[in-house]
Amino acid sequence: MGRPPLDIGTYGRIRTYRNKDGSWRATALYRDEDGVTRPVERTREDETKAVRALKRALTDRRRVGSAGLTVDTSFAEAGEMWLAEVERINPRTTYDRYRTRLRNKITPVLGKLRLRECSPGRMNVYLRGLESDGLAPNTVRTYRTVLSGVFDMAVQLDVLERNPIRGTGRIRGGNIKDTKRSLSPAERQLLFSTLDADQRAVADDLPSIVRYMLATGVRVGEAMGLRWCRVDLAEGVSIHGDNLVRAARSCVHCGHGRREH
Repeated sequence: MGRPPLDIGTYGRIRTYRNKDGSWRATALYRDEDGVTRPVERTREDETKAVRALKRALTDRRRVGSAGLTVDTSFAEAGEMWLAEVERINPRTTYDRYRTRLRNKITPVLGKLRLRECSPGRMNVYLRGLESDGLAPNTVRTYRTVLSGVFDMAVQLDVLERNPIRGTGRIRGGNIKDTKRSLSPAERQLLFSTLDADQRAVADDLPSIVRYMLATGVRVGEAMGLRWCRVDLAEGVSIHGDNLVRAARSCVHCGHGRREH
C-alpha cells in the first residue's frame, strides 16, 4: 500500500544537499491547490540560509489567491485587479475617484513594492507623507480607503493574513461632522448680496442656485440635477430623483480618463 498523499497546502520532509561549488540546496515536496505534488527548492551559501529560504518559499506558496495573486505580486498589479472589481460593482463616480487616486498618487510611489513588503510601517509613512504634502485630511482618508480596499482583497484571497492599513495611525482633523453649522441671518444676507453684485455669479445663475439650496437643504449635485418636469411652481414642490456628478471624460483614442494623460 502506497504512502498517503500530502494534504493540500502542506509540504513533506526538508532535505539538504551540498553542491559542488560549496553552496547548499534545500528541497521538499509541496502539494499545490490543484492537488499536484511538486518539488520546491532553494539554494544559498550555507545550509541554514538554504533551509530558511525554502521555508519562506513554502509558506508563501500557500498564499496564492484564486485570482493568481501572491505575496510577490506587485502592489501596482494588485491595485489594478482591485480597481477592475470596483468598476464592475460601481462603475460611475466611485470608480472614477478611486482610479484617479490610485493611478496618479499611490501607484507611482508604492507600485513596485511586493505585497509582502507593504508593512503597516511603510503604509503609515506614506500616509503621513500625504499629510505633510498639505492634502486635506478628508482627501488623505480617501487615499487610505483605496489602500485598504486593495489589501482587503488580498486578505479575502488568503494572500495576506491581515490588512496593513489596520496598523496605521488615524487621520486627524478635517471631519466635516465636527465643523458644519448653519449660516446666521447676517451671514446669509451677506452671501446673497455678494452673489447678486457679482456679474460672473449672476451670469452663471449662482444667486438662484444658492437660494434654492439654502431653502431646500439639497446638495450641489442634487440642485444641478433637478429637471423642470419635477418642479411644480404652483404648489411650490420639487421632486429630486437625479444627481449631477463629475465623471472622468474618456479619451476617444484609448479610453483613459482625461487626467491620466
